[in-house]
Amino acid sequence: MKKINIAEIIDLIFINILMFLIIFVWAKYFNRNILYSVLISIIVLIAFNLIRSFLRFNKKNKQVLSKNLEADIEQYMLTLLSNSQENNALFFIKLFETKQPKYYKKDNFIFLQGTNIIICPMFNTQELKLEPCLKILNKLSKQDLTQIIFLCVKCDLKLKMLLEKLKNQNVKVYQKNDIYFNFLKPNNYYPAIMFEYKQSNKLKFRELINISFNKKRAKGYFLSGILIFFCSFIVRHNFYYVFMSSLLFLFTLFCLTKKEVSTQKDFFS
Repeated sequence: MKKINIAEIIDLIFINILMFLIIFVWAKYFNRNILYSVLISIIVLIAFNLIRSFLRFNKKNKQVLSKNLEADIEQYMLTLLSNSQENNALFFIKLFETKQPKYYKKDNFIFLQGTNIIICPMFNTQELKLEPCLKILNKLSKQDLTQIIFLCVKCDLKLKMLLEKLKNQNVKVYQKNDIYFNFLKPNNYYPAIMFEYKQSNKLKFRELINISFNKKRAKGYFLSGILIFFCSFIVRHNFYYVFMSSLLFLFTLFCLTKKEVSTQKDFFS
């Protein structure tokens, strides 16, 4: 059964509310009849959501992951994170040698014989960091390399773009999904799963409250409230906008003042 993502639902609600307001404001501008304006806004909003759903459903992405596959990939990455650099280098050499036995290891780097390509497993931390990458690039700068590939669990988009745009350095960053689809799956060779996730239970009401009114969500509630509040000055019958903006401001206040409540049971209970 598919898990409910509360954050996505809340975001979807606010997107639809904002879309409705935008459509309604213009519909009201060209048509003074409030009932017709609301009806037009609802029809356009429904059409927008249908088109959006259709486009998302038909998006050509061959690497859409099932929940089970996502869990497997995460567990593979946990194993790589727990291994030493040397063991990870040996693992990837064995992986590559299943189809092309032309790799060798040197200083925990993997070299492809007959080419100037080097592969650097980077599993010291869950997220790739700039400093160790720069040190490696500096160390390898004297070698005539055509490509340097960093393997990692995940990498910040800005860092990925920075590394791949370095002058005189042909760098590629492969993250967990890239590693799975480009290396693990084609070679049918996987790390032994050392750590498994427990089957998660359904979210309780207290957990839903903690997620919905987390302090990080205060900014989103506030900005949405401000937008709706200013919309109340545009329309004549503005009770809905005043009510919604007040509600969003209350949500903001609740996010900022709510004490974090532990969802863990007492050890002795």
